[in-house]
Formats: sequence, C-alpha cells, structure tokens
Amino acid sequence: MKIAVIGTGYVGLVTGTCLANLDNEVTCIDINEIKIKSLKQDIIPIYEPGLEKILSSAKKKNKIHFSINYEEILKAEVVIVAVGTPTDDITGETNLTQVESVLNEITKIADKFERNNVLIIIRSTVPIGTNKMLLKKIDSILNIELVYNPEFLREGSAVFDFMNPNRLVFGVNSEFAKGQLKKLYKFFEGKAPFIFTDLSSAELIKYAANTFLAMRIAFINEVTKFSDKFNANIDEVIEALGHDPRIGKEYIKPGPGFGGSCFPKDTKALSTSAIKNSIETPILNSILLSNELHKRYLAERILLILKKYNAKRIAVLGITFKANTDDIRDAASLTILPILKNAGIEIMVYDPMYKEKMPDNLKDFAHTLGINDAIKGAEAVVILTEWEEFIEMTHLDFKNMMINPLVIDFRNIYNPEQMKNNGIKYYSLGRLGLYD
Repeated sequence: MKIAVIGTGYVGLVTGTCLANLDNEVTCIDINEIKIKSLKQDIIPIYEPGLEKILSSAKKKNKIHFSINYEEILKAEVVIVAVGTPTDDITGETNLTQVESVLNEITKIADKFERNNVLIIIRSTVPIGTNKMLLKKIDSILNIELVYNPEFLREGSAVFDFMNPNRLVFGVNSEFAKGQLKKLYKFFEGKAPFIFTDLSSAELIKYAANTFLAMRIAFINEVTKFSDKFNANIDEVIEALGHDPRIGKEYIKPGPGFGGSCFPKDTKALSTSAIKNSIETPILNSILLSNELHKRYLAERILLILKKYNAKRIAVLGITFKANTDDIRDAASLTILPILKNAGIEIMVYDPMYKEKMPDNLKDFAHTLGINDAIKGAEAVVILTEWEEFIEMTHLDFKNMMINPLVIDFRNIYNPEQMKNNGIKYYSLGRLGLYD
C-alpha cells in the first residue's frame, strides 16, 4: 500500500519503518527539517534496537522516504498520524495541539487526494472522546475516513513488538475502514487477533493497558517494602504469585519505579480525565504518587547504607528509565541523584547511552566513558538500570575494582548469597534477610 506517516518520533518512525520493511511504499513526514535531513543521511534520532537495520533494509529496497512536504500525503491510501501528545506537568491535561494541527493540514488539501477514499489512522495516544471530536471536524469531507489504532510498543523492544503483536486494536466506523485495515495489516492475519471496536473503546483500551501495568509495578514495589521490613524474600513471593493464572508473571518484579514516555503520561492523563468528568478513581489517582514515593524511599535507603559504611563517593550505573533505550523521561535517576547530591554524596555516573554527554536535566553530574573508570575509586556502586553490560559483571569484577566492595543493586541482578560468600557487601530490593 501507499502510506504516509506524519510524525517521525518514536511511534511514527518505528511504525513507518516496519511497514516499509513489509514492502509498503512509505513516506514519513515531519515539520522538523533537521530531523528529516538527519534521517535522509541515515542518522536516527532515537536509540531503538533493530531499528537501524530495518531502516537500512527499507531504504535499499527504496520503500521509505522522508519529507517536510505535507502534499506528499496526497499519493497515499492510508495516512497515519503519530505526532506527540504531551501531558501538562501541572494540570495533567493532554496537549492535542499537534494532532489538531495535522488534521487541519490534511483537511486543507483533502480535495486534492488522488484516491476517492483515504483512511486517516490516528496512532497517537489521545484522551477518551478525542477521535469523536476529530471525526466531527472532518465529517463533511467525503473522501476521508478516520480510525483509531493505538500502539503497544515497549521502548527497547518496539521493533520486535510491532512485528510480533499480541493484539491489534482498531476503533472504526465503517466496513470500508475495516477492509483497509485488514489490507494494511495483512501480514499479521492469523498471527494476532484483530479487535474491531468503537472509537472510545479503542482509546480506553490503550489507557487501561498502560495504567494497569503501571499499577502492577507500583504494587510490587510497595509489597517489596514489607520484604525489606520483615526480612522476607521477594523472589519467593513473586515466584508464588506468578504461578497464579489470575496474576501471571509479567510486571511484578521490583525495581526503581516506572518511567519513560508511556506509563507516567498515560496514567496522569487518565487520572486527569477522571477528575474532569467527575469519575471517582482512587486507585488510578494513587499510582503516580506511589511511584514517586518509591523513588524517594530508594534514595533514603541508599543514604542509610552509605552512612552505615561511612561511604561518600559512589558510582551510579545507569540513568535511563530502563535498559535498551536512551529515554530519560521520569527515570528514577532524576529523583534519586539530586537527593544524594544534596546530602553531600559525590557521584560518578556511567550509562552506555550517555558516555559523551549527560542529558540536560542531569548535566550537573559527573560522568565517564567506561564502567571501569566509574567504579574505580568509588566506595559504593548503585545500579539503577539493568543494562546487559552490568548483568554480565561478576563478584570478581567488583573485587578487582574496589577495595571494600559495596553494591546497592536496585534491579536485583545478582545472587545475594553468591555476593555475600565472595566478600561483597550487597544490598538489593526485598531480599534483606539473605545478606544482612
């Protein structure tokens, strides 16, 4: 199919590249001239495993192009809108300026489309009711149909998730739209269920999925505090919970809290929508608070441990909110590092994504190019991100680089008994009774 993707951010670029790699003819459009110029030169603005490879493949097959010209959409059968919908930090309201701007641009030139019927797919995450509002704006334009197709792409595995979906959700209004969507996603027929529903239900599915997962993370982190308090073993608790089919094993591992582009934003947006529409949602309203309190709890734990051993110089390994991404948004490091610094702790940071330069919101923290340089001279190591480079380390690495190894592992990477038996002072989440 001939496809235009408007927006070359995380969702738009992954979506456009994957569709091009499935032999569709894709044009990615963005008003950011610098970004488009970079993409034409094979410079990808985000880090996502596998994206560079499939983009190169699509370019070699001449299946993907980049442009700043909106009129490129006139050749398309399908126009995918994947622009940003940021949340206001103060009000929690979702900013729909970019989505509305794109729809306005499309309607201005709709009479010039080369085809009689063009499908507009909104892929940006938008509040419930948004697509009905957008539909009213374009209802009088006979050759445009609008559908909502939320994405469920995890940062760090977005290419894999696109190519291996566990379901495809579509908010539709016509049989024509269904037919076009089946054609667009024909490759996935029989591999994943196609769920056709109304516009509002599709919007709610997206928010419900992300807030539910955020709630699971917040919940297990709260349960982990009981393990710390009473010397229980959170690994055994999680093992037992995971065998209950009503609960399952996903997203019940303790860590430094959720972050990134989706969970915080979508949880805040749904909570704000509830307040705006007079819907009582005490669970939803508590998820973000729980997550933030957990990060502060971890900072306090670090300070208590450092005080116990009179340690002042630490190495922090990992500042992104998770491994395999360069996303720093709402990462635990943004809360934890300033608290430690204000307490007089000297910090050296190492993250594989930020070797050359720290992100602006952590620019005041010293960083290094290599893990060895970060750990040497440190009195303690704090692990916030589960990069493979850290997972591959052993007790010997810490013993070789530190005089009195002290490791504070908030990803529960290492075996507590093995670390203790090899002379490492080791602290993790919810496994206190195993080492202290």
